[in-house]
Amino acid sequence: MTTPPGLDLLRACLRWDAAGNHALRTLHAAGWAQIMELVRARDGHALLARRLTRAPDIPVPEEVAQELHRFKLDVAIRALAGLSLLAPAVAAAGVPVMALKGLDLAGRVYGDFGSRPMGDMDILVRPTDMDAMAAALSAQGFRADTARRQTTYHRLFHSPLPAGLPVELHWALGDRVGAPDRTDLLDALWTQAETVDIGGAPFLVPSRPLLLLYLCHHMEQHLFDMPLTHVWDVAEVLEQAGETFDAAAFARLCERFGQRKGVQAALHLMSSCLGIPTPAPPLPADTRALLPDVVANLGRYPKTPADEPSPDLVLLTSHRTPWRVRAHVLRRVLFPPRRSLAAGGRAVPLAYAGLWRDVLRRFLRLRVMRRIKAPPSLARPRRAARLSAWLR
Repeated sequence: MTTPPGLDLLRACLRWDAAGNHALRTLHAAGWAQIMELVRARDGHALLARRLTRAPDIPVPEEVAQELHRFKLDVAIRALAGLSLLAPAVAAAGVPVMALKGLDLAGRVYGDFGSRPMGDMDILVRPTDMDAMAAALSAQGFRADTARRQTTYHRLFHSPLPAGLPVELHWALGDRVGAPDRTDLLDALWTQAETVDIGGAPFLVPSRPLLLLYLCHHMEQHLFDMPLTHVWDVAEVLEQAGETFDAAAFARLCERFGQRKGVQAALHLMSSCLGIPTPAPPLPADTRALLPDVVANLGRYPKTPADEPSPDLVLLTSHRTPWRVRAHVLRRVLFPPRRSLAAGGRAVPLAYAGLWRDVLRRFLRLRVMRRIKAPPSLARPRRAARLSAWLR
């Protein structure tokens, strides 16, 4: 895979260390033009703007500064418009609602809604409160998405505003079928949650000890193939904790919830991408080679080809996978928790039938693809499958 022009230069400039400052100071007009072309193509405005606040003495071309400022204003306006609809829905639902990811981090960690863009507003409720929250969203004009594939952990609600932020209504932490069930972490998030005001409504948010763990868990659910923004979130949380961060206590927390390897990989990405020392032990070299290049994504999720099989299906059908792991993956593929399926608003038998139909279709597609010699579309799923196996 060829490196896009300017990506290595942008990679150097986004680092938080002295090398990043040096790369920014030595930029000329052509370099700024290359960087801004990538930033526009891959939704990287927020990262570059945030990086420049770390070095206010570095000269920035006026047109670049104005473009980044306009972007921050647009992000803040869109977020506040979304909150003007979401906050009344939360208040009207009368059930505990937890703000996740950008909705929580924008104010509590970044300090303003213009510095941390959101593609949607993620909220978490208990499965028994799904109907009440869905009804409150509908009363504010949000429309439930029925066209997308049903998941076992969230439903999408489109905004009534033109280009408005949608809402992802979660009742579980994820559904990567080969991953262990993290209901213990979910329970801890609820029992240790803190209350904050967001947009005039009371939201719960993950407690400080669990916030970093949850962010790393979210990255693991996507097998780390996600925007650099999420790695940046981890760095911001660690920086805000400062000297109060207890690495030993955090390591014990990771062991308690079975997140040691996932956190180790997430912190390695933070260190390698941003030049920040990590409190985690070094990652094995063969595992480092399995991690995707998140800098290339900047603020955008990578696109997955429609015919690409899932890493879990590749793992399940590979002759290299131990039978114990295959049995675990098969159980999670065919029989996800009933309470998760029920919370999605579909009858459980229909939900199971839909899952089994999708698995069979993907399996048949994979069989066809493997008859083609070295298909390029299998390279990423195979690498992700090996990473998934290591995470166990």
